[in-house]
Amino acid sequence: GDKWWYWLFVGGGVWLWLNMLSTRNPELLRRLITNFDAVFNICNLLVASICLGASFGFDERAAAFLLVPFPLFVFVVLGDATMSDIEFEVRRHFLLASGLLAIAVLVMDLGEMFQDTESVVLAWGTDGLWLTNADAIANITSAADDAPWDVTRHTYLRSVAATRFALSAAYLFKDYRRSITHPDEARSFGVGSSTPLPSPPSPSPSPSSSPSPSPLL
Repeated sequence: GDKWWYWLFVGGGVWLWLNMLSTRNPELLRRLITNFDAVFNICNLLVASICLGASFGFDERAAAFLLVPFPLFVFVVLGDATMSDIEFEVRRHFLLASGLLAIAVLVMDLGEMFQDTESVVLAWGTDGLWLTNADAIANITSAADDAPWDVTRHTYLRSVAATRFALSAAYLFKDYRRSITHPDEARSFGVGSSTPLPSPPSPSPSPSSSPSPSPLL
């Protein structure tokens, strides 16, 4: 029963972002994907998703998160490239929903509401680079024969994920506010659809329409 709901969520989510992809203008998509804000925020959520997946042990929950919420976030960020008038008009609702989702995942992760997770830690130093967990670090005792120059630092992936989710949510809420104050403006370009376009040059008059010379008096 639970697997049926899981595949329904994954299948429906993949269909949704594939449909969003079909409405994107390729040229605008290419220009948006090279925009620093878009790249920065897409990479933020990608790092957060990988760190959260590590807490899940990269099980089916991590796969579902990378297959559904992450691609949807990407196409929400690239929403200005849409060719659908309806999607452009309601993009603010996608921005708000995505921001609230990022905050909800952040709170649930920090509140340890997810089941069967562990706090994965990236250890790095003079001995190399390896993955461990918070419980193992708490039980580590310094060996007497350690060299004085041995240095090991620890990066908690849960803290990295929390920071990236917060940055992603802040970007989405900022863009949500901008979509309200400038509803006709393409956020990533700073050019609104209400911006007047240069008028085409007027056609030169044809010889038949040229005025006849006035008679000499």
